[in-house]
Amino acid sequence: MINEYSFEIDQWTTDDVKLFLISKNLNSLLPILCEMNGKFLHELYKMCLSNRESMFHTLQREISILNINNQSLTLLIYLRFLNEIQKYIP
Repeated sequence: MINEYSFEIDQWTTDDVKLFLISKNLNSLLPILCEMNGKFLHELYKMCLSNRESMFHTLQREISILNINNQSLTLLIYLRFLNEIQKYIP
């Protein structure tokens, strides 16, 4: 598989993160992750791995508080996010 990104996740800009989320159809995560760079996204991934259920509920709550475009975080989207981001973790 060829990576769409030419450098590791820790060097992604906020624009790279937005592009990643949009290209992977993870739009419901945009409201809470759009200002993160790759380092922060990598840290979030580690937090999700250490406590998947708690982080799922935390992210769900944050999205519901912002309630932009009435989007919600489903379990499928959360699991797809973890699967897609894992491919870019060194």
